[in-house]
Amino acid sequence: MKNPKLRRGSVRLAALITLLFAMIFKLLPDVRIGWKDVWLGAALTAFLFSLGKYLIGLYLGQSTTTSVFGAAASVVVLLIWVYYSAQILLFGAEFTRLYAERFGSRVLIPEENAVFVGAEARARQEMVKKQVREKIS
Repeated sequence: MKNPKLRRGSVRLAALITLLFAMIFKLLPDVRIGWKDVWLGAALTAFLFSLGKYLIGLYLGQSTTTSVFGAAASVVVLLIWVYYSAQILLFGAEFTRLYAERFGSRVLIPEENAVFVGAEARARQEMVKKQVREKIS
């Protein structure tokens, strides 16, 4: 990357992706979490997201449409990209939570509308799922 405009564009894109992940990790959970706890998880997630985007682009750029599977392989790669993106988002959210609990502010305050789901409620949910499975089969 010898072109400074291209480098600035890449840095801006990385900053924008990091900001978007930070906003997701800050605003979506039913927990109040500090911004300083969010930034490391957002940066790691943005890095992994960009790495996957680069590798998928590299594969699609190197593959030929005259290969044996052609367009079908591109569809499979697209589905893999969607799966990878979802896994990276979930990994980043979990990393952010663990970082906040162990090394960050260590105070995760539930929002007013948050609902606690304890062991008893989870067990009830599992019983309902089991009953539904039995009715289906």
